[in-house]
Amino acid sequence: MHAHPAAPGALTALLVGLAAVAVVAYLAAAVRSTRSGRGWPVVRSACWVGGCAALAAPALLGASGSPGGFVEHMREHVLVGMVAPTLLALARPATLALRTLSPVPARRLARVLGSRPVAVVAHPVVAGALTAVPLWLLYTTPLGTIVLSDAVLHTLLLGHFVAAGYLLAGSTLELEPTRHPHPALLRGAVLVATAAAHAALAKWIAVHPPAGVAPGEALEGARLMWTVGDGVELVLLAVFFVRWTRSRARVRALTA
Repeated sequence: MHAHPAAPGALTALLVGLAAVAVVAYLAAAVRSTRSGRGWPVVRSACWVGGCAALAAPALLGASGSPGGFVEHMREHVLVGMVAPTLLALARPATLALRTLSPVPARRLARVLGSRPVAVVAHPVVAGALTAVPLWLLYTTPLGTIVLSDAVLHTLLLGHFVAAGYLLAGSTLELEPTRHPHPALLRGAVLVATAAAHAALAKWIAVHPPAGVAPGEALEGARLMWTVGDGVELVLLAVFFVRWTRSRARVRALTA
């Protein structure tokens, strides 16, 4: 598995520019929500800024001439495919948009979020599969060498992992308004299963290095994948547990 080509200057500028625009748009909406008297938690804004920074960081590192390699690739994967989508989901951008958009765009967004296609891809089991299965294919088959050696395919892959990670966090935690809620037991099981699949893959990489990757480099990359992955998954599980206990408390209060 060879290192992926560094992002061209134009692509780097585009990625960083999009991240900056996303930050400005989100913060402007947060200010509007606060001025309207409804408020908006600062921690959510911080999550959004952190998520956008995690998305832009690999492009900036590549543009700075950081040497390519499996460890650098793995660092990019955990930032873009795990840290960024989790932080972006915790920021609840759809809720903020529904709160601050004018009525017509808000109704259109609500229809999209409640549509059947969104319900399918945002199902916890589907989101979990979209996250775990491509990862295993990437690191255990020749597909990884093909994808990571092509700049376009690699960019598309990163986009997939951002979307899949966002869907996984959003669907299992049910952070945004939804017409299709799922049982807590199912959502919790998906979180545990995807965490187990990720940990198992890290161990596999450490023992069975991908083609063209030295054993020492594979071990270091697997360790990075394991430690950061465990950290992200522990955050998801902690948020899930807190939301579940609060939900149970509300139910007990209503039935008391």
